[in-house]
Amino acid sequence: MRLALPISQLINSENVKDFYIDVYQYRAGYSFDKGIETKGKELIFHDSKGLIGYDFYDNFNLLIPYFRGYDFKLYSTNLVPACIMYEKVRGDKFEYFNALSRILEPGEIIEIAREAVKYIYTHFDRVAIENSNRYPYPAHKVVCNPHFLTEVVEALDVSFCFDLSHALISYYNYYYNIYGNTLNSLLQFLNMYPLHRCVEVHLSSAGSKDEKSGLYFDRHFAPEEFEFKLLEKLLPSIPGDPYIAVEYYRDLDVLKKCYDRLRMI
Repeated sequence: MRLALPISQLINSENVKDFYIDVYQYRAGYSFDKGIETKGKELIFHDSKGLIGYDFYDNFNLLIPYFRGYDFKLYSTNLVPACIMYEKVRGDKFEYFNALSRILEPGEIIEIAREAVKYIYTHFDRVAIENSNRYPYPAHKVVCNPHFLTEVVEALDVSFCFDLSHALISYYNYYYNIYGNTLNSLLQFLNMYPLHRCVEVHLSSAGSKDEKSGLYFDRHFAPEEFEFKLLEKLLPSIPGDPYIAVEYYRDLDVLKKCYDRLRMI
């Protein structure tokens, strides 16, 4: 595996040197504005804007000027929301997508994603599609299903970006009622994702269930021993040398300890 450091708001041109990591994951315009030296570093880009919504092309075109002059090896993004028109709802504890147009059929999603991926290929040589959080809202339903994600990456012949926390949230919010609430059933579920096409893993923790709503949210807490152990169990199913990025943005010392733990795997 190759450790990848997200260039988040926590990272600057000085403290980035303390991580001794050779892969930087850029995420948005602010990543480019930090003046970080990238000579001798491998670069990948992750975009949290999905491929399906009405504003994908506008968002991507805004980023094109930033891409120039950088040799990115990978562009990863997702399929949420499963509709053209939407609004992002920012609740007290998490964000979700509310559909303002009809939910697309699976075949429609694949064809829209196919055209978007063609456009991305005009600037990147490799594309990966990420799994998202399964929340009880229509815009999150089909596009968070591991079987559908497998169908998409196979149909488009693209790579897979596996977000472990998103998968755990999806499992606890919905799928454990189907597969059971044991470690073996969890591992069975996680292996339903297209890990054979995985080139990037995102690691964080969702923490505990919110008692008021009964849901797990994407909180980007620091990964705990449970997540590291799960990663160890899943890595044999992932071919090659995947990027591993810790998606935690609160405390620099905690983030360093997370990467120290990864080096022990």
